[in-house]
Amino acid sequence: MNHKVVKAYFDYVREERWLNVMSDKGYHLKNYRFMLYTFEKNEDIQYFYRIELLDHMPGHEKSQAYFSFLEETGVEVLTTYFRWVYLRKPLSHGAFDLFSDYESKIKHHRKILTLQVSIGLANLAIGFSNISMSSERNTVSLAAGSLSLSVALLLLSLGLRSYFRIKKLEREKLISES
Repeated sequence: MNHKVVKAYFDYVREERWLNVMSDKGYHLKNYRFMLYTFEKNEDIQYFYRIELLDHMPGHEKSQAYFSFLEETGVEVLTTYFRWVYLRKPLSHGAFDLFSDYESKIKHHRKILTLQVSIGLANLAIGFSNISMSSERNTVSLAAGSLSLSVALLLLSLGLRSYFRIKKLEREKLISES
């Protein structure tokens, strides 16, 4: 039987953590579409979930080749959402880390930071543009501008979180190299 949950996550690390807690409870992700998670109940197996931002859209041949490689290693590609891919592997198959070294972890977080900042800055520009064009009678532009500014602030604050994760990984890398 399917169990659906409507939930908004803007931080993939927290989302991964939640998916793994759900798996501990016997609920396993089956599909994801904007804020709608579909789970399947099965207490006989436990999975470890990972979420990754792809370099290309899921239909791109490089992404498809990457999916094939992952499946050869026992990783199941569950679903994709824009450039995000939801992956899982049975806990019985051992550890499941997509990034085994500091450089690959840092590279992944930089890719996410770039996405967050670029979309955040675009929303900032759109928001200011809409607000500057609004007048007393044009509340739609003011509302749209306010919404864009809110999205920009959210994404830029997430970008700041990603930036601090990168700095932490860089410090850990330095310590491990000494």
